[in-house]
Amino acid sequence: MKTILLAVVAMIGVAGCTGPGPNLTLQRAEAAYEQAQQNANARAYAPQTLETARRYLDLAQAGWRKGFNRSNVYFYSDLSRRYAEAAVAQGAAAAAGRRDVAATRALAEPAHW
Repeated sequence: MKTILLAVVAMIGVAGCTGPGPNLTLQRAEAAYEQAQQNANARAYAPQTLETARRYLDLAQAGWRKGFNRSNVYFYSDLSRRYAEAAVAQGAAAAAGRRDVAATRALAEPAHW
């Protein structure tokens, strides 16, 4: 009985020293942020949204490393992912709007004969 108890205590001790394993929600947030960071339109037209995504990702990563409550890590990871996706969407919309304005101007200019 004593041997089993010592084995359980040793396993708990080893598990505690290994640190947290991967968190799927955090990994998705990191991937979404990286994708948004690589997107030229997101960087150009939605820098504040991209920065907000980075801040929430930093909070989620720090919380995960320090062993904070998993629900907080999930919350900040999810916010980061959503802001990163929003930055990509805002960048795409702004770029499309600029193309539409340029096309409209080209059509509105009088033709020189």
